[in-house]
Amino acid sequence: MEGKIIKCVPNEAIERAPDDILGAEIYADVEENELENKNPEIQNQDGGIQIDAGDDEEIDNERPEILKATKGKKASNKNIKTKNVKTVKAPISKPTSTKGKKLPSFSGNEFQKESLNQHNIYRKKHKVPELILSKELCNIAQEYANKLASTDTFQHSKKNFKGKPMGENLFACYGMKITGKIMSDAWYDEIKDYNFNNPGFKGNTGHFTQVVWKDSKQVGFGFAKSKSGYYYGVANYFPAGNYINEFDKNVFKE
Repeated sequence: MEGKIIKCVPNEAIERAPDDILGAEIYADVEENELENKNPEIQNQDGGIQIDAGDDEEIDNERPEILKATKGKKASNKNIKTKNVKTVKAPISKPTSTKGKKLPSFSGNEFQKESLNQHNIYRKKHKVPELILSKELCNIAQEYANKLASTDTFQHSKKNFKGKPMGENLFACYGMKITGKIMSDAWYDEIKDYNFNNPGFKGNTGHFTQVVWKDSKQVGFGFAKSKSGYYYGVANYFPAGNYINEFDKNVFKE
């Protein structure tokens, strides 16, 4: 059989929850059992490939209100004199800030390294920050790739990550070995159908927009081969991309 590539329509465009603050804080990896997974088990249907139809409905986005922190009043310091007592000033320790703290480094396997490198090549072209490889997201992606391969099904997991939406791109191919470059190139190739003059979500460009989505910071990759010979590739992104009414602020021309 001649080699062929199958791309699954990415998760539908996302509507922000009222309490979802833009620029979500990225936390250090936590234990896997802390993840919230509401995805029902995927049933295998005759061992065939199921391609997500991707009938996505666009919903109006309600921007969350951003709460402003209230500054507290500084306490006044009064010098108190005590007879025959020396006043010693104790060193003041400043609270440690976690803002901008680097995530634990994780190099990943060759497939993950190649996928990350190709993603960041494309992101650089669109002048957005590089993605960081997350061990936890890689574990999630690999686990789901294993499930797709074991059932020969092809549909999204619809998982959350740390209680928030997680972006997900899927890929499958037959008659050729999957590589990080082939998978990333196939998703990015959708740029030819994206209208930068009328930005927004479309089923045939959602892979591309997730790859170059500015606000996505972390990513994980995984792949597995089924007994029938199909390779399944999974990429998970956090924070997720493809938020309604936010394409103009996250997807830029080269």
